[in-house]
Amino acid sequence: MLNSENGIKIENLSKSYGEKKVLKNLSLFIPYGSVAAVTGGSGCGKTTLLRLICGLEKADGGSITGVNKKDISALFQEDRLFPWMTALENVEAVIKGKKEKPLAAQILSDLGLGDKKDLSAFPAELSGGMMRRVAIARALAYKSKVLILDEALRGLDEKNFQNAADIIGRYRDGRTVISVTHVNSAIEENADINIKL
Repeated sequence: MLNSENGIKIENLSKSYGEKKVLKNLSLFIPYGSVAAVTGGSGCGKTTLLRLICGLEKADGGSITGVNKKDISALFQEDRLFPWMTALENVEAVIKGKKEKPLAAQILSDLGLGDKKDLSAFPAELSGGMMRRVAIARALAYKSKVLILDEALRGLDEKNFQNAADIIGRYRDGRTVISVTHVNSAIEENADINIKL
């Protein structure tokens, strides 16, 4: 069970890369179950903040409490699909238990990838937008408590952009969402907290 007085607590977080200070004494509180939209100019530390929350990088100072790596499902700017697995297998890979496996095909179908040809295609056979939707499906299929989204909808055309935002909302299932984006979507428009870095 996550616990830092019912939320993710970030206190005096600092991170530098050489001489460049990216985050300096950042303090935030994100209540469990809320949607936090993180905005700011290029290079202000948005992705760095997400990577620190995920435990992929180490802070120079400060602390993050109330979240464990195993409780996080993350979608970063790179799709990071397994090239040797089909679209369906990529999503099924994060699902525990045979009874839950049909969820993979359901999410992919909801994202417009329900056709047999799409499900059995390998990442190299998919367009950039299709690969992105597979990555979104995989992030949603993992039963996490926290959903980290870094430019989740990048590379999608207008129709798929709107649909994917709606599907993320539908499959969110009460999870805490921390989303970084340059383009507003339903995810950010319905955010409970806006964090400007």
